[in-house]
This record gives sequence, C-alpha cells and structure tokens, in this order.
Amino acid sequence: MKLKINKVNYEGEGLTSINGKTTFVKGAFLGEEVEARLIQENKRYDVYETIELISSPLKRVKSFCKIDSKCGGCSFAGLQYHEGLRMKELGLNDLFKHNGFDVNVRIHENINELGYRNKIKLHVCDGVLGYYGENTHNFVSLDDNCYIASSEIQEVISLWNSNILSDGEVTIRSNNKGELLIIFNSSDKPVIDSLKHNKNIEGIVWNNKCIYLNDYFYEERNGLKYMVHYDAFFQVNPYISNEIVKFVLNNVSSNDIIYDLYCGVGFFSLELARFVKEVIGIEEVENAIRDAKENAGINNLFNTKFYVGRVEDVIPDLKIKGNKVLVDPPRSGLHQSVIDTLNNNDFERIIYVSCNPLTLVRDLKKLSKYELKSIDAFDMFSYSSHMECVAILERVL
Repeated sequence: MKLKINKVNYEGEGLTSINGKTTFVKGAFLGEEVEARLIQENKRYDVYETIELISSPLKRVKSFCKIDSKCGGCSFAGLQYHEGLRMKELGLNDLFKHNGFDVNVRIHENINELGYRNKIKLHVCDGVLGYYGENTHNFVSLDDNCYIASSEIQEVISLWNSNILSDGEVTIRSNNKGELLIIFNSSDKPVIDSLKHNKNIEGIVWNNKCIYLNDYFYEERNGLKYMVHYDAFFQVNPYISNEIVKFVLNNVSSNDIIYDLYCGVGFFSLELARFVKEVIGIEEVENAIRDAKENAGINNLFNTKFYVGRVEDVIPDLKIKGNKVLVDPPRSGLHQSVIDTLNNNDFERIIYVSCNPLTLVRDLKKLSKYELKSIDAFDMFSYSSHMECVAILERVL
C-alpha cells in the first residue's frame, strides 16, 4: 500500500492515517511517500513497515550499518545526521504539546555521531554475537561490527571467536582510557584465554563472579575520578553526559542543598558537590552507593552524603532538608510514592533527567505542585530513536 507520511513520533516512526485510523510506519519519515505492508493490527492503531521508498524530501544516505533494519537499534541510520536530529526534535515537540505542555524542546547535538557508546550488551547464539530484533527475541547476528560502540569495544567484537562462549549474554564496557570490563551471563563458563591477550582488559566477570583481574575500573570525567563496578550504572556517552552536567550546573547555585535521587555511583553528585553547599545522594543499589562513597573520598568532596534505600523511604527520615532535587530514574520513571514525596515537600526546583520521554510526560502530569519551565533534549543515543531529556520544574503551589 502507498502511504504519505504526515508526522513523525518521538520514537522515529512515521505517522499517517488510513480510513481515520492512526497508522505507524517503520522506516519512513516526515513528508515521504512509501510502499508499506501491514505487520501489526490493533483496535486503536496499525503498524506498517516500509518495503520501498517512493519519494523523499529528506537527505537520505546509505546506512553505515548492514543490519539496522533488522536490529532496529539505529532507526535513523538512513538519514543524514542533522536530518535525523530534526525528526527527533519534531517528534518530541509533538509529544509534549499533545500532552498539554506548551514548551519548545531544544535539541543538543552529539559531536561524536559514531563510536560514542562506552557500553553495549550483546547476545550470543551458537557462538555468534548479535542483537535481538526490536521488540522481539529474533536473533540478528552482527554482520560486521557495531559502529556506535567505542573503538575499544569494536576491537573486542572483531576478535571474537565462537570458542569463547556458545550461548548467553556478554556486556562490554570501556572507560576514558580505553580500558575494558567484560561481563558474561551464561550457564556455561566462558573460555577467556584469547581475551587475556588484550592488554586493555581490566577485568572479566561471569555470573556476578570475578574470574579475571578486577570487577571494576576507574572512569574520569571533567577532572573527577570514579570507581565503577561492573554492575553499576554510568552514563554511556561521555561527550553528551558532560553537556548535560553543564546544563544542570546552570540551574543550581552555591548555597543549594541538593538531593540527587537515583544517584548511582555519584556521577551528578560529585559534579554538583564542587559548586553547591551540600549533596545528598540516594540509591537503592548497595554496590552503587559503595562506589559513590569511595568516589567522594577519592575526589576529596566531603560535602556529600549517600544513603542506601528506596527514595520514598529515605527522604522522610533525613534530618538535612534539601531545597532542590535532581532525579535521574530508570526508563520506568518515578514510582508514584516518589512523586507523592516530591509533591509533599517544598523543593524550589526539580531537575528531571529522563531517558524515556513517555514516562517523563506521565510523571510531569503527576507533579502537580510544580510548573514545567523548560525541556532540553540531548542526543545521547545518536541514530537511535532514544534521547536524554532534562526538564526544569519550579514549585508553584
């Protein structure tokens, strides 16, 4: 069926209508005409996939990846970078306006279009590395390499052989020095002899047990040093995460006492601690708080305190009262009890860092005691449909 694309959504899918029914079209963008076929039928909407591009007003390019259409990770790989960025901006603005927020989302570009990820998770099937296709468990083998990963991660992929592991998962992490952590999850123990020849490897972990060297490495950002264990969250794009830090720091002042909720190993906490009066980090992952405390000591930042536990449980018991809050929750967003806690406290400002625009919109609606002032988007995950958004909210009630 021939379809004309009228809009693009925040996930990078084309939007049109067939007989009044909302229709999502994968692989098509604003203004394009495509030949497409139905792949999913629902009561409220249908999903089509592009099988042929008929015409396009956009700057289409040959994809840098041979499996992007099967993997689904880099849905903008067929567009010139800035053209894809414009599609993301349009989709995000439409999402927020559709939900009643009168803001213009400003997007910040990534100067490193490729090779920007310092962590990737791959599946292993019959000794072959690959991904699962988007929203499926269909295995897609890496035809060559994963070009959004750092060069050090790409090197591990290029040297991979089927003797290392038959089936399971492997996560590869790199730091600013190009050092590597490799984490296996599998029923069979990996054969790591060939990997030991890579001098960049700082440690190998199998099923949460260190089997070679260390289960952590050190990361450095903006003159700060962080201990990062294999299972601890850390921002995956060094350049963009630094840009977000600059933006966050513009929204705080020297007398602030800030709660850093979901603080992880203290990435934002330590950056903030250099410029504000005090930072209180809260995180329910015990290993992450261990790292955060270690990192504060390493960097001589003693105006920090870190607590293990659920945010909604810890805040009511704190004797130190913060005046501003930074939240950086997982993709699932804020738990209702956290939202209640925020609404019931008189924080001057909330800085909400989100990797999921949909849950961000949901939570913004529920934070009824605060007014949304601005939303900025940062291209943390270039060529994919994902973005990192930073919303600034101020207390009004």
